[in-house]
Amino acid sequence: MNTFRDFHCFRLGVLARKMQRFYNNSLSKYGVTIGQVFILLDLLENEFSNVKDLAARIQIENPAVTGFIDRLIKEELVERRENHSDRRSICIQLSPKGRKLAVKILPVLRELNKSIENILDKDMVAFDRSLEKLGQKMMEG
Repeated sequence: MNTFRDFHCFRLGVLARKMQRFYNNSLSKYGVTIGQVFILLDLLENEFSNVKDLAARIQIENPAVTGFIDRLIKEELVERRENHSDRRSICIQLSPKGRKLAVKILPVLRELNKSIENILDKDMVAFDRSLEKLGQKMMEG
């Protein structure tokens, strides 16, 4: 290794930031970021969710999720609701506007995902396997 640029963690970080910019640029016409979209799509699958469970599923820290949710509430895409089974708990759900946007964005994300698969072509299976292995090892450490 000649420089810090040869470290895998550096290269993965650079790639992650580039991919985030790519997705955010693609989603800018919808007025949301990729992080916000993860929340919308998760709520599309899990209709009424508390912040802790939502954060665990999308693998983002609770304070960051709370920030995303605050912005989504401001845009009237999600709503906070009292959990009737546990009044101390607040749950998040999609608003009708948020549900409509999530359904609209889902095919866009699938198309963006497909473009990455096309770039990797025959290497896609190895790429998925490598991401899975790295993810499991990082959870151990």
